[in-house]
Amino acid sequence: MNTFNINTFFPTPRNVIRKMLSKFNTTDLSSMTILEPSAGKGDILDYIKELYEYNRHDKPDMYAIEQDANLKFILSGKNYKVIADDFLSYSGDYLFDLIVMNPPFNTGAKHLLKAWDAMNEGHIVCLLNAETINNPYTEERKLLKTILDDNKAELEFLGNCFSASERSTETEVVMITVHKKAERKRLDFTFNAVNSEDKFHINESTLKSQIATNDVIGNMIIQYGNLKEYFVKHLEAEEGLNFFSSGLFDQYTKIKDLMKSDEKSKKQRFNSFCDKTKLAIWQHVIDQIGMSRYMTHQVRENFALFIKQQGAMDFTKENVFSMIKTLILNKDTILENAISDVFDIFTKYHKENRCHVEGWKTNDAWKVNRRIILPWYVDKSWDRYYRENYHRDSEYSDIDRVMCYITGKNFEEITSIKDEIRRTRIGDSSLHFAEFFSMRCYKKGTLHLEFRDESLWHEFNMRACANKKWLPEAEEKIWKAKKENASQNESQLETLFFGT
Repeated sequence: MNTFNINTFFPTPRNVIRKMLSKFNTTDLSSMTILEPSAGKGDILDYIKELYEYNRHDKPDMYAIEQDANLKFILSGKNYKVIADDFLSYSGDYLFDLIVMNPPFNTGAKHLLKAWDAMNEGHIVCLLNAETINNPYTEERKLLKTILDDNKAELEFLGNCFSASERSTETEVVMITVHKKAERKRLDFTFNAVNSEDKFHINESTLKSQIATNDVIGNMIIQYGNLKEYFVKHLEAEEGLNFFSSGLFDQYTKIKDLMKSDEKSKKQRFNSFCDKTKLAIWQHVIDQIGMSRYMTHQVRENFALFIKQQGAMDFTKENVFSMIKTLILNKDTILENAISDVFDIFTKYHKENRCHVEGWKTNDAWKVNRRIILPWYVDKSWDRYYRENYHRDSEYSDIDRVMCYITGKNFEEITSIKDEIRRTRIGDSSLHFAEFFSMRCYKKGTLHLEFRDESLWHEFNMRACANKKWLPEAEEKIWKAKKENASQNESQLETLFFGT
């Protein structure tokens, strides 16, 4: 649930950020993993990022946590990894060197206590309402004061430093800088070997009921935990290799070079490992839902950004179900965009592929003809058979994928356009048949297609033109009725996942 409150949103002024980071030089920061919780639009991370625009040092790894959907969108647009929605409930894997934060003033104590808990070993720099420190009348504030006193925290009272900021307030502010020493090594795990029974198998059918999905995701989370633990064991083994390899090689040969290892700290390597594995797991879950097989090349490129952003999120049941719900709610948009992409493929190359329709909403509107000419789609190969033009490789699949989406057929089981091109001898201009089209190949590189099924041709045009808002009123009513019926089916699917 989005509980964003504009009354608690006070972006950090640049002069205050400069003061917050004054104890760290760019060399120190460059090797750190940094978190900005309650990040807003990422002002603190922006400042750090700017330090390295004119600096040759490696850039730090930076993460954000933010609850508001609009602000998360801004953060993702800046390529920051948003790893959770709510910092107070965050329970992720990452190991941070620096948490730098400007939390809501009314819950500042909670946020700083959470930062202390989330930090294994490292620095915390936090802005608080000075009243939180000056008047420790609650148990929460008393606990915070004890932690700060015991760990020799530095307090600097900044006065009303937000009075001239983007959103001003006269609140008196204190800056707290504290270092936490490791109480325990989070990279030390005790675990048993995983049996084959502990592994899971995921496919589209297992995601068709909430019970099955719960079991699958639960097993995936367990297996992901075991995978991380084995990776830690791998890191510890590397330390042994470094120790025992000393003196065995000449001075120019390093064991890390032989292992193709980088120079990042163990923390950064662990965080990088979590990033990559989570992204791969999220990709796998999304693939198994079955939507990606209908996506065109362009839609997949756009969707890849969503996957990248989703991949930074913690792999939990709540986040998995939230992602599935997002995809269900946006399924129509994703797949109708795929239809529009193929419509544009058919109409951009040859004017004879277009059929103008009188009475439509714009004179620029047209339908795709049943017969389609696609130039430069066929090439000659060395073995006397045609082959597809590799410059158009994605477009062949896009066309067939969209037709599979409309008809409900499985893309992996059809005779594709590409398959049929490869079966046609050079010079053979006779009629050949793919799943959805009859087709002819010509030596000059032209491919002629014709819809085999007239109803599919009509359905394709209806959907594409509806998406472009070209349909006249009568056809538009028919289309809306069909969509309402489809929406009811989607509601049933959503109920299957999430209950009534």
